[in-house]
Amino acid sequence: MIAEMLKINLVVRQADRERLLDKLADMGVIHIQPVDPARAIADEKLTAQMEKVNKALQTISACEAAGDKPQLEIEAAIEEIVSLQRAEAERDSRLNALYRLLDQQKIWEGVHRADLQTIADAVSTSLFTWPLPVRSPNLKQTGSSHLTNSAQKP
Repeated sequence: MIAEMLKINLVVRQADRERLLDKLADMGVIHIQPVDPARAIADEKLTAQMEKVNKALQTISACEAAGDKPQLEIEAAIEEIVSLQRAEAERDSRLNALYRLLDQQKIWEGVHRADLQTIADAVSTSLFTWPLPVRSPNLKQTGSSHLTNSAQKP
């Protein structure tokens, strides 16, 4: 059903605009809808920009202003904030990786260099006492534990 409508002009302060529109809508005398609903939907690019702005606002809302106002355009300031936030996240990730590495290293806290040297000496001594099979025609066995390359000239 089509209702008869009247066109009216209202003058109100900008600060009271939303309150007036809400009151008129509550009374049922107005219904606001976009002229072209297809154009009223934000596209992907605009949505991504809005997400960036919201992230930037969320980041700086916890900070107090200090110093002089920077001479940046709004878009450049948003990009700078997002870039700083990304760099902070990367540093946090690196710090967490270092903490995990430190936790893995704790099993070695009772081991001293002398202990490792003792193990290395025992392993290296036992490795060279075993005869090695010759697998390449260029290698000749010159004893029970030494190989030489016959293709290379000393």
